[in-house]
Amino acid sequence: MGFVPGVVRGKLSHNPATTGVLLADHKILQGLSTSPTGCVLQDAAPFSHASIGLLSRGIPTVIVAGEETMQLEEGLEVILDGTSGWVLPIEADEADLAPSAPPVPCNLRTLDGELVDMRASVRSAASALLARERGVAGIGLVRTEFLLPGEGVMPDRDFYAGAFEAMLEAAYPLPVIFRLLDLAPDKHPTWASALPETGPLGLHGSRLYQDPVVRTVVEAQLQALGPLSRRFTVGLLVPNVDTVEQFQHRRALINAALSNSSVSVGAMLETPGAALAVDAFLATADLVGFGLNDLMQSLFGADRDLPAV
Repeated sequence: MGFVPGVVRGKLSHNPATTGVLLADHKILQGLSTSPTGCVLQDAAPFSHASIGLLSRGIPTVIVAGEETMQLEEGLEVILDGTSGWVLPIEADEADLAPSAPPVPCNLRTLDGELVDMRASVRSAASALLARERGVAGIGLVRTEFLLPGEGVMPDRDFYAGAFEAMLEAAYPLPVIFRLLDLAPDKHPTWASALPETGPLGLHGSRLYQDPVVRTVVEAQLQALGPLSRRFTVGLLVPNVDTVEQFQHRRALINAALSNSSVSVGAMLETPGAALAVDAFLATADLVGFGLNDLMQSLFGADRDLPAV
């Protein structure tokens, strides 16, 4: 299955530090910090955070499963086509390859003529700049858990002030919505190593905000955003909100921390129960987002980080 568009050439390798085409299973992918030329994922979970990271980094990728993986050996030189899903011997006819898809236009309409207000999900200032250049209407989601000061270093107010300002300047004059810290089993930075292991379909996002370490980092994010909101158009999303009452409680704490800042505050709905209550959320929140990957795994009862399901 084609997963990330692009055509690359290189030797297959199981070494995560390769500059060629990485041959990776889901476990290797979760710890990937390098940027190989391309990637072949074996029996991976395409909707996991680890797999989605390949999309955001633009690494051409094909997902293969079952017996097909037996044909792929270390050192085999291939052409990988992330659009068609082909992984071909290096001497293959390039006419078999799919043409690279053009950038997605942002002035989109549905078949019945309704305008689509396209926004971008980003995890770096470089991605925000690219999105602005492509003509999006705004940055709809900044994944703040991926903004890290260094291995094992807990982010503080000063770090977030610099990281958030760089993000806002890259996107300017577009509006930017930051999602508050959203840790999960596969988004578990080393500074959070003292946190308990979270289970599938459950303990992540704002459900972790009672933990003293997580609460300290969330407060640092709010302290950094307060002054910046006076210069830029800023919004906030609270991840994994279950009930309207829970959101109102969180919003009161956020308003107290931001004091006199013009920041819109919204709820991110990631369970069927919360999604069905969207009208009630819209009556009290400035905006509402849907966490579709988590919503889907709740509906199907299948943890999206387990390739077997």
